[in-house]
Amino acid sequence: MQSRRNFIRNIAMAIPAYSFAGVLLSSCGKSDIDKLKTGKKIGIIGAGISGLHAAWMLQKEGYDVEILEASDKVGGRIQSIGNLLNMGSSELGAAKVYGQNNDWNQIVRSQATLQNSSQNSSTYFIDGQEYSQTMMSSSTDYQSMDQRLKQLSGVNSGSDMTVENYMETMQVPERVQFIFKSKTEQFLGTSIDRASVVLNSLEGLEKINQEEYQSNISFEEVLMRQYGTIYPTIVNNTQVISIDYSGDKIKVVDALQVERVYDQVIVTVPLSILKIKSSQAYGIAFKPSLPESKIKAMDMLGMDSSLKIFLKVNKKFWSSESSSIYVNSKIGKFEILKSNASSGQYLLSATIHGENADILNNMSETEIIDLIKEEWKEQINETASKSIIEHKVIFWGKEKFIQGSFSYHKVGSHAETRTELFRPIEDRLYFAGEACNTKNNSGTIHGAIETAKEVVKSISKKQA
Repeated sequence: MQSRRNFIRNIAMAIPAYSFAGVLLSSCGKSDIDKLKTGKKIGIIGAGISGLHAAWMLQKEGYDVEILEASDKVGGRIQSIGNLLNMGSSELGAAKVYGQNNDWNQIVRSQATLQNSSQNSSTYFIDGQEYSQTMMSSSTDYQSMDQRLKQLSGVNSGSDMTVENYMETMQVPERVQFIFKSKTEQFLGTSIDRASVVLNSLEGLEKINQEEYQSNISFEEVLMRQYGTIYPTIVNNTQVISIDYSGDKIKVVDALQVERVYDQVIVTVPLSILKIKSSQAYGIAFKPSLPESKIKAMDMLGMDSSLKIFLKVNKKFWSSESSSIYVNSKIGKFEILKSNASSGQYLLSATIHGENADILNNMSETEIIDLIKEEWKEQINETASKSIIEHKVIFWGKEKFIQGSFSYHKVGSHAETRTELFRPIEDRLYFAGEACNTKNNSGTIHGAIETAKEVVKSISKKQA
């Protein structure tokens, strides 16, 4: 993860000299020629991917933009670390590119090389027995489970129910329910007992069938290369506490009581933050209050706790062709991120959402690792249990300006929920981010970018 100081130092290394000169000039005072082609100043709340992309587009169109970011970082849920556990660069948050024909895929391809990382082979541990992908694929239980998974994206009508209810109704064999659970929860961003099967079928659950890609450089590096020229517009460590859009101009006040005035404002904070009451810590007070329809839309969506666990192990206890491991335990899936056969060291990761994340968030990192060791000893073997030599846990639910993973539909939500969340107020107060995506791409980086593009399109149309 990078601070503002490290980020701008790295921009100098990543961007050609002539380009970086423009960055420095823009932060020191713009000339009349390049300052305000539109005469409008736009405030963007949040320096996640939607905020960055909106600022980048608006700046190119001649708007004066300013991004207010509560933390000391850039990228929101896109965070990388240079040498995690001495195993090289790793993504602490969003780690993959989903699908081919979307903006994030194109952006990463323009700055790096993408490699297809779709997982076709795994090792499974059930009741102390190891099963290869070939063995599982020939099992009637697994075949039944896999068929139900593939049918999920088509469950977009009829009576709504939770994904767990669907699993039980469709009689997924109990022996492989933990695999079904692990495969779906990583795309739902919550546990299967909380999410609507009908409303999430074309959104999060659709990613089950999409191609996955990984970049040869970190996502933070991609952000620097793509959006470096707008970095000087970011004001870090600036927590917004109120947005007053009652007058001709929009007044934004931060936690230090500094007031800034804009013609238009784009709110890109995570749904979890947007839902916090203004009287509570990290909440934002809107004046006047947000429309009741927008508040109801927020209530129909969830964004739950999440954490990511990294394990460095010194024993290989899975089959060579596997890219992931499934274990019938509280932490059900581990991805094999890096392998160093010469040193006999491997880096694994697990991402946990929803109910189990809530439980783990109340445990210390040491307690979590002890739990994994106990589960591995029971479900795999003692050698696996003793193979963990280093570890790191990222508690996304405890990140005070993020507080979770990504959004999902609760049971009782409806098709217009995200449309209402995305809807601007008086064509001056706009909302963007993955939770606002109306094109079935919530929970993705490219989905967040799509909302930024739509907002900029609306602003530009109004200006014209």
